[in-house]
Amino acid sequence: MIRSLPYALPAVVMTLVIAAASAQAGEIRFAVTNRVLHKIDPRVFGQFMERASWAGETGAEAGLVPGTRRLQPGAIALLREMAIPIIRFPGGTDADFLDWRDMIDNVPGRHTARPVSKGHTGADIANNFGYDEFLQLTEELNAEVILVVNFRNAIFRVKPLEEAARDAASLVAYCNAPVGAKLPEGMADWPAVRSKNGRDKPYGAMKYRFQLSKSSDFGSTAKDELLEKQEFQLAEGLLYYE
Repeated sequence: MIRSLPYALPAVVMTLVIAAASAQAGEIRFAVTNRVLHKIDPRVFGQFMERASWAGETGAEAGLVPGTRRLQPGAIALLREMAIPIIRFPGGTDADFLDWRDMIDNVPGRHTARPVSKGHTGADIANNFGYDEFLQLTEELNAEVILVVNFRNAIFRVKPLEEAARDAASLVAYCNAPVGAKLPEGMADWPAVRSKNGRDKPYGAMKYRFQLSKSSDFGSTAKDELLEKQEFQLAEGLLYYE
């Protein structure tokens, strides 16, 4: 649910008054008033929690309590002070190069700990701060969630379309389906995996973003043209499912 708390832009609205006192001086005056001009959706003040992949980035994992997957209390306190209404995760361009299953435990058929992933630049990305850690953090912060789904696998046929769609739907099932829910044929029992990871109750992450990014992989003219065409067809390049 979207919080109904009205937001002014900003709380004390700045009204820009441009008055040419004289043609020669070109004087500009600013007037600050407390008059609310418009109410806006609080989600415009949302933030992006990105997993580190660009050179020099540290990401959320630099703020973890050593030996755990939980952010330092001081970091959580600062995030709480920001009163962030909605947070996007796990990345932008990199989301199209990652397997979401690398960011959870007890994946069927995987007998190792969370692997190290490769971002779109080829840099290593650890997965100590994954979906469970992020979603539990947003509950603690009372923030809504946007999860970015890998769309590149489908649009450029990195995987067969049906498989790419099932992968995206599996993330939704892991986050939102109740334990024991009837799932599409051929899909692993992701709610049971979530339960095994310590979370019986669904998270209820209600927004999923399908993003097309002009990454280095889309360098050719033909691919750029295809990307622009698909963005146009998808109406602003975004699809939100609730």
